[in-house]
Amino acid sequence: MIRNKIIELYYSLSDLTKETVVPGSMTVKLAYAIKRNITLLEPIVKDIEKTTSEMTSEIEGIDDFDAERKALCSEYADKNEDGTPVIENNNYRIKERKDQFEIKIEELYKKYPAIMIKIDEVNKNIAAFMSEDETIEIHTIPIAEILDAYITPARMEKLYNIIEQN
Repeated sequence: MIRNKIIELYYSLSDLTKETVVPGSMTVKLAYAIKRNITLLEPIVKDIEKTTSEMTSEIEGIDDFDAERKALCSEYADKNEDGTPVIENNNYRIKERKDQFEIKIEELYKKYPAIMIKIDEVNKNIAAFMSEDETIEIHTIPIAEILDAYITPARMEKLYNIIEQN
């Protein structure tokens, strides 16, 4: 499985553990498969994230840029009921004020042109790294095991890669 897909699967399954479980929506075998895969994927995801972080941290001046970028993301992100930014798949969700955010982030990019060139170079290297295969054995569950569970299309999308389609 390529590294991008490993990261995507890990965070999708992790999101499922935060959902409120409606009676009948989760079988024991499905809950086990989710937890087992999170456990299998976690050390690989940490290694991938460490490597990409190291690649990025090599850019001189990145810390100031990144602090300003994160502040903008936090400011313009959609908010939870308690006022904290909404995080999905390890990213800020910015939908409600996206146009305003894009203007501000573009201004930030113009403020740091040399860093932006280096970020583009590093992003190309990261993209190549993330498209490489990683050997992993995913714990799958036969679709027959979840036929009686109530699963929404959104939840099925998150589960798709761990379900055996016989």
